Amino acid sequence: MVLDQDHQMVRDALRTFVRDAITPYAAQWDRERTFPRDVHKQLAELGAYGVLVPEAYGGAGMDALALALILEEIAAGDGGTSTAISVNNCPVCSILLTYGNDAQKRDWLTPLARGEMLGAFCLTEPQAGSDASALRTTATATRTCSTASSSSSRAARTATSRS
Repeated sequence: MVLDQDHQMVRDALRTFVRDAITPYAAQWDRERTFPRDVHKQLAELGAYGVLVPEAYGGAGMDALALALILEEIAAGDGGTSTAISVNNCPVCSILLTYGNDAQKRDWLTPLARGEMLGAFCLTEPQAGSDASALRTTATATRTCSTASSSSSRAARTATSRS
């Protein structure tokens, strides 16, 4: 695929950042079970948290090809970091962008796209999994935003668990 100049710049900027700030430390982060907050802050400043989100909502206002390039470059350095960025962009930001009302976009999408919050999602399938699905939990949602599609419900949640 031949990339235009803008996409080449995005790819090259992320490639350089990943080479310098992610790749040398990824194995250490895994060994020490570290979440590199400072690196995520820098990724947010580069626009990686809200790639498809319009600038009006704090995002980078880029296209799907830019998102693919960004995720590919980050994944080349660290799969865990790439997964966190991927989830924040899709499904979290994309669902809010598509189905959120103005208040939800202001209260949730904007801080997610700016990297002030990190999005997450939960997925369960009643016919799959292990005995973990039968466990009882005392987890409580501290902030919840949900949207529904035709056949399933998706939710972006921040939860705290009490043991």
